Amino acid sequence: MVAVQRAGRITESSWNWAPGQPVFLGDNGLLTQVPPSLPTSLFSLIVGFPIAPTSLFLSLREPILLGE
Repeated sequence: MVAVQRAGRITESSWNWAPGQPVFLGDNGLLTQVPPSLPTSLFSLIVGFPIAPTSLFLSLREPILLGE
């Protein structure tokens, strides 16, 4: 059984997020603060916002298509 969290606070001691910048779903499925861009990414998806360097408030947004 796998637990999936879609909203709320999540903490991971290995993270080092920069507050004030959104966190995106990266090309490889990992979280990143580097905004996706063409040609490597077809869409942009914000998954949350840092509330501390090691904590993220999950708040999935609508994906944005970057290309046609």
